[in-house]
Amino acid sequence: MKELIIGDITIKIPIIQGGMGAGISWSSLASAVTNAGGIGIISAVGTGILEEDFHNDPQGAHLRGLVKKIRETRQKTDGVIGVNILIALTNANELMIKCCEEGVNMLFLSAGLPLTLPDEVVDNHRKKGGIKLVPIISSTRALDLVIKTWWHRYNILPDMVAVEGALSGGHLAFAKDTLDEPKNTLDCLIPEFLRFIKETEDKHQVKIPLIAEGGIYSGEDIYKYMKMGASGVMLGTRFVATLECDADYLFKEAYVRASEEDIILFKSPLGLWARAIRNPFMKRIAEGYRPKFHCRYHCLKTCKPKEVPFCLAEALINAKTGNMDEGLILAGPNAWKVDQIVSVNELMSELVNEFQLSSLKS
Repeated sequence: MKELIIGDITIKIPIIQGGMGAGISWSSLASAVTNAGGIGIISAVGTGILEEDFHNDPQGAHLRGLVKKIRETRQKTDGVIGVNILIALTNANELMIKCCEEGVNMLFLSAGLPLTLPDEVVDNHRKKGGIKLVPIISSTRALDLVIKTWWHRYNILPDMVAVEGALSGGHLAFAKDTLDEPKNTLDCLIPEFLRFIKETEDKHQVKIPLIAEGGIYSGEDIYKYMKMGASGVMLGTRFVATLECDADYLFKEAYVRASEEDIILFKSPLGLWARAIRNPFMKRIAEGYRPKFHCRYHCLKTCKPKEVPFCLAEALINAKTGNMDEGLILAGPNAWKVDQIVSVNELMSELVNEFQLSSLKS
């Protein structure tokens, strides 16, 4: 298993823990993964909802909450810290700027095309040892648009690219009727992305590692995609069932208890299809239940509070804090395979050992 090199950053184990909001991957999980040799990612989603002043100043609470999570993580590790920011968030730019101010090493940009970047982020990126920018993309057409736009507007390129296949957890970048199409699997996307990235590398004389994400579960999977040419992988589901995961024990237990039939698709208030674990809340939503909520802060650009069946942020935080009767449990399609809760170190060792065994078999 080769080290992952991103510019002047070297990662011993090329495993990245996906950013999971709201509150699933905060300081405890992110620091543990980084300390285990990978890259831990803090999710910027919902960082302010549990802050005392959220009801009076929701926007400020989100920014202060993110700063708190970053600083808590830094107290627990001196390694690489990443933050995942959804482009669909209303305050995405402000969150990016805070990450730069707090010395975050890497920004992972998802749930939308990051065509416009704040000047503060671009300036920080250009500095020696500045913040690394990693778009999470599901098609080379979208990647081409990001690369051309960044080069034209800012004269910069991504430091790394994450390709997200149709088997990812949580919100999906694909239409429901295309999820089973072979072209949207990592087996097809990785070679296509590698060819495109190679052209960009040759043109600009740079190195842009490719990370595979979406449905990766075992060390055998990691070996398969790295043998295809990926420089590393990103996993979300496996890190939920760890002792260090920031979610309540009941959230983790839901993964352990889930059957394959419990993994469902639903239309999220974000406007995208998403995967989750079937629970009483989702069953009632499917039957027409509409919990009352007051939108204190229009956190998602595409959300229409008067039309959506429930508040996505509230449902996610409910699940994170153990209120499963009113909580949404986002998950990947392989969540049903999880059968126990282990430490991050145990999980990382298991993945590395499975990788090595697959290498020997080949």
